[in-house]
Amino acid sequence: MPKKDAKQPTFWEQITSMNRLLRLFVVTIFAISTTLAISPLIDSIYLQYFFSPETRIIPSLIAMIGGVCMYIVGWIYLVGSARQIILVTRGLKWYMYIGIGTIIIILLWMTGLLLVSL
Repeated sequence: MPKKDAKQPTFWEQITSMNRLLRLFVVTIFAISTTLAISPLIDSIYLQYFFSPETRIIPSLIAMIGGVCMYIVGWIYLVGSARQIILVTRGLKWYMYIGIGTIIIILLWMTGLLLVSL
């Protein structure tokens, strides 16, 4: 018979208790989705205000820097160093909200592209 006072782990406790390799995978997915989510915005601003043939690579570099920053923040808050205990902090919660938000933006964008092409 199961115990009545057995406490279910919260979402945040489940996230922090995941395998380190799985947490690294989550951070990587969030970094890629951040890069994909900010690319159209950066491209449109660049093409409208700053375009010159000599600086064509600038939007890609800015989007890449955004993804690398998301990766570094994720490493600090979610992956950590070997045998480091990951704590549930406000920064971790913000990181997860932003990461999930970028995935939702990408999914909505891709769904919109699919619907437009029909």
